[in-house]
Amino acid sequence: RADLAEADEAAGLVAAVVAKAGRPVDVLVNSASVFGRSDLRTFTREELDRELRVNALAALDLSRAVAAQGREAAIVNLVDARVGDYVPGRVAYQLSKRMLLSLTRMMAVEFAPAVRVNAVAPGIVLPAEDMDAAAVERMARGNPLGRIGEAEDVAEAVAFLATSAFVTGQVLYVDGGRHLRGAADD
Repeated sequence: RADLAEADEAAGLVAAVVAKAGRPVDVLVNSASVFGRSDLRTFTREELDRELRVNALAALDLSRAVAAQGREAAIVNLVDARVGDYVPGRVAYQLSKRMLLSLTRMMAVEFAPAVRVNAVAPGIVLPAEDMDAAAVERMARGNPLGRIGEAEDVAEAVAFLATSAFVTGQVLYVDGGRHLRGAADD
Protein backbone atom coordinates (compact mmCIF):
# COMPACT_ATOMS: atom_id res chain seq x y z
CA ARG A 1 0.00 0.00 0.00
CA ALA A 2 1.11 3.51 -0.76
CA ASP A 3 -0.32 6.97 -1.16
CA LEU A 4 0.69 7.55 -4.76
CA ALA A 5 0.16 11.29 -4.39
CA GLU A 6 3.27 11.24 -2.18
CA ALA A 7 6.47 10.89 -4.24
CA ASP A 8 8.40 9.08 -1.50
CA GLU A 9 5.70 6.44 -1.07
CA ALA A 10 5.34 5.88 -4.82
CA ALA A 11 9.10 5.61 -5.29
CA GLY A 12 9.44 3.00 -2.53
CA LEU A 13 6.53 0.81 -3.55
CA VAL A 14 8.41 -1.38 -6.05
CA ALA A 15 11.19 -2.07 -3.53
CA ALA A 16 8.58 -3.01 -0.93
CA VAL A 17 6.85 -5.38 -3.37
CA VAL A 18 10.16 -7.01 -4.33
CA ALA A 19 11.07 -7.46 -0.66
CA LYS A 20 7.70 -9.04 0.12
CA ALA A 21 7.55 -11.26 -2.99
CA GLY A 22 11.20 -12.20 -2.89
CA ARG A 23 11.65 -11.64 -6.60
CA PRO A 24 11.72 -8.80 -9.16
CA VAL A 25 8.57 -7.34 -10.69
CA ASP A 26 7.65 -8.94 -14.02
CA VAL A 27 4.53 -6.89 -14.80
CA LEU A 28 3.52 -3.44 -13.59
CA VAL A 29 0.01 -2.17 -14.25
CA ASN A 30 -0.34 1.53 -13.51
CA SER A 31 -4.07 1.78 -12.91
CA ALA A 32 -4.37 4.09 -9.91
CA SER A 33 -6.25 7.24 -10.81
CA VAL A 34 -8.11 10.21 -9.45
CA PHE A 35 -10.96 11.63 -11.52
CA GLY A 36 -11.84 15.03 -10.14
CA ARG A 37 -14.07 17.63 -11.68
CA SER A 38 -12.25 20.71 -12.93
CA ASP A 39 -13.06 23.50 -15.33
CA LEU A 40 -10.49 25.12 -17.61
CA ARG A 41 -11.35 28.62 -16.39
CA THR A 42 -11.28 27.84 -12.69
CA PHE A 43 -9.18 24.78 -11.86
CA THR A 44 -6.43 25.39 -9.35
CA ARG A 45 -2.79 24.46 -9.54
CA GLU A 46 -3.39 22.25 -6.51
CA GLU A 47 -6.10 20.30 -8.36
CA LEU A 48 -3.81 19.86 -11.35
CA ASP A 49 -0.88 18.94 -9.12
CA ARG A 50 -2.84 16.17 -7.37
CA GLU A 51 -4.08 14.69 -10.65
CA LEU A 52 -0.59 14.82 -12.16
CA ARG A 53 1.03 13.25 -9.09
CA VAL A 54 -1.37 10.30 -8.95
CA ASN A 55 -2.27 9.79 -12.61
CA ALA A 56 1.11 10.40 -14.28
CA LEU A 57 4.07 11.00 -12.00
CA ALA A 58 3.46 8.01 -9.72
CA ALA A 59 3.30 5.81 -12.83
CA LEU A 60 6.60 7.31 -13.97
CA ASP A 61 8.24 6.67 -10.57
CA LEU A 62 6.98 3.09 -10.45
CA SER A 63 7.98 2.43 -14.05
CA ARG A 64 11.49 3.77 -13.53
CA ALA A 65 11.89 1.49 -10.52
CA VAL A 66 10.82 -1.52 -12.59
CA ALA A 67 13.17 -0.54 -15.43
CA ALA A 68 16.01 -0.10 -12.93
CA GLN A 69 15.76 -3.81 -12.08
CA GLY A 70 17.73 -4.38 -15.29
CA ARG A 71 15.67 -7.32 -16.46
CA GLU A 72 12.78 -8.08 -18.79
CA ALA A 73 9.43 -6.72 -17.66
CA ALA A 74 6.18 -5.35 -19.04
CA ILE A 75 4.47 -2.13 -18.03
CA VAL A 76 0.85 -1.35 -18.91
CA ASN A 77 -0.49 2.13 -18.19
CA LEU A 78 -4.20 2.86 -18.06
CA VAL A 79 -4.93 6.10 -19.87
CA ASP A 80 -8.40 7.05 -21.13
CA ALA A 81 -10.18 6.48 -24.43
CA ARG A 82 -10.93 10.19 -24.68
CA VAL A 83 -7.31 11.21 -24.21
CA GLY A 84 -7.32 12.84 -27.66
CA ASP A 85 -10.61 14.70 -27.14
CA TYR A 86 -11.57 17.64 -24.99
CA VAL A 87 -13.73 16.61 -22.06
CA PRO A 88 -15.25 19.66 -20.37
CA GLY A 89 -15.38 19.40 -16.60
CA ARG A 90 -12.37 17.04 -16.29
CA VAL A 91 -9.51 19.28 -17.38
CA ALA A 92 -6.91 18.35 -14.75
CA TYR A 93 -7.70 14.65 -15.21
CA GLN A 94 -7.44 14.91 -18.97
CA LEU A 95 -4.12 16.75 -18.81
CA SER A 96 -2.70 14.11 -16.47
CA LYS A 97 -3.82 11.23 -18.71
CA ARG A 98 -2.36 12.96 -21.77
CA MET A 99 0.90 13.23 -19.88
CA LEU A 100 0.74 9.51 -19.06
CA LEU A 101 0.16 8.73 -22.73
CA SER A 102 3.25 10.75 -23.68
CA LEU A 103 5.25 9.05 -20.93
CA THR A 104 4.12 5.65 -22.22
CA ARG A 105 5.58 6.37 -25.63
CA MET A 106 8.79 7.85 -24.20
CA MET A 107 9.32 4.94 -21.82
CA ALA A 108 8.69 2.41 -24.61
CA VAL A 109 11.72 3.83 -26.40
CA GLU A 110 13.93 4.57 -23.40
CA PHE A 111 13.34 1.35 -21.45
CA ALA A 112 13.68 -0.97 -24.48
CA PRO A 113 14.78 -3.61 -25.18
CA ALA A 114 14.34 -5.12 -21.70
CA VAL A 115 11.09 -3.40 -20.73
CA ARG A 116 8.02 -3.16 -22.93
CA VAL A 117 5.64 -0.28 -22.19
CA ASN A 118 2.09 -0.04 -23.54
CA ALA A 119 -1.23 1.50 -22.59
CA VAL A 120 -4.86 0.50 -22.39
CA ALA A 121 -7.39 3.25 -23.02
CA PRO A 122 -10.71 2.25 -21.43
CA GLY A 123 -13.93 3.94 -22.36
CA ILE A 124 -17.08 3.82 -20.26
CA VAL A 125 -16.56 0.76 -18.07
CA LEU A 126 -16.80 1.98 -14.48
CA PRO A 127 -18.89 5.15 -14.60
CA ALA A 128 -17.78 8.03 -12.39
CA GLU A 129 -19.55 8.22 -9.05
CA ASP A 130 -21.05 11.57 -9.99
CA MET A 131 -22.64 10.29 -13.23
CA ASP A 132 -26.35 9.61 -13.24
CA ALA A 133 -27.96 6.72 -15.11
CA ALA A 134 -29.08 8.95 -17.99
CA ALA A 135 -25.50 10.14 -18.60
CA VAL A 136 -24.22 6.57 -18.56
CA GLU A 137 -26.91 5.54 -21.06
CA ARG A 138 -26.01 8.48 -23.35
CA MET A 139 -22.35 7.44 -23.26
CA ALA A 140 -23.26 3.80 -23.96
CA ARG A 141 -25.28 4.85 -27.02
CA GLY A 142 -22.39 7.09 -28.10
CA ASN A 143 -20.13 4.25 -29.13
CA PRO A 144 -20.59 1.89 -32.08
CA LEU A 145 -21.19 -1.15 -29.85
CA GLY A 146 -24.00 0.68 -28.05
CA ARG A 147 -23.17 -0.47 -24.51
CA ILE A 148 -20.73 0.04 -21.67
CA GLY A 149 -17.82 -2.30 -21.20
CA GLU A 150 -16.99 -4.70 -18.40
CA ALA A 151 -13.94 -4.74 -16.13
CA GLU A 152 -13.03 -8.09 -17.73
CA ASP A 153 -12.69 -6.36 -21.11
CA VAL A 154 -9.99 -4.10 -19.68
CA ALA A 155 -8.32 -6.96 -17.80
CA GLU A 156 -8.08 -9.02 -21.01
CA ALA A 157 -6.48 -6.10 -22.85
CA VAL A 158 -3.97 -5.60 -20.04
CA ALA A 159 -3.14 -9.32 -20.05
CA PHE A 160 -2.64 -9.26 -23.82
CA LEU A 161 -0.20 -6.35 -23.63
CA ALA A 162 1.58 -7.82 -20.61
CA THR A 163 2.29 -11.07 -22.44
CA SER A 164 2.85 -9.96 -26.05
CA ALA A 165 6.61 -10.07 -26.40
CA PHE A 166 6.82 -8.05 -29.63
CA VAL A 167 4.46 -5.19 -28.79
CA THR A 168 5.63 -1.93 -27.25
CA GLY A 169 4.59 1.71 -27.42
CA GLN A 170 1.00 0.85 -28.33
CA VAL A 171 -2.35 2.07 -27.06
CA LEU A 172 -5.17 -0.47 -27.07
CA TYR A 173 -8.58 1.20 -26.97
CA VAL A 174 -11.20 -0.73 -25.01
CA ASP A 175 -14.11 1.61 -25.56
CA GLY A 176 -16.65 -0.03 -27.85
CA GLY A 177 -15.23 2.04 -30.72
CA ARG A 178 -15.98 5.41 -29.09
CA HIS A 179 -12.56 6.86 -30.01
CA LEU A 180 -13.45 6.49 -33.68
CA ARG A 181 -16.03 9.24 -33.30
CA GLY A 182 -13.52 11.93 -32.34
CA ALA A 183 -14.71 14.77 -30.15
CA ALA A 184 -18.40 14.26 -30.93
CA ASP A 185 -20.78 14.74 -28.05
CA ASP A 186 -22.00 11.72 -26.13
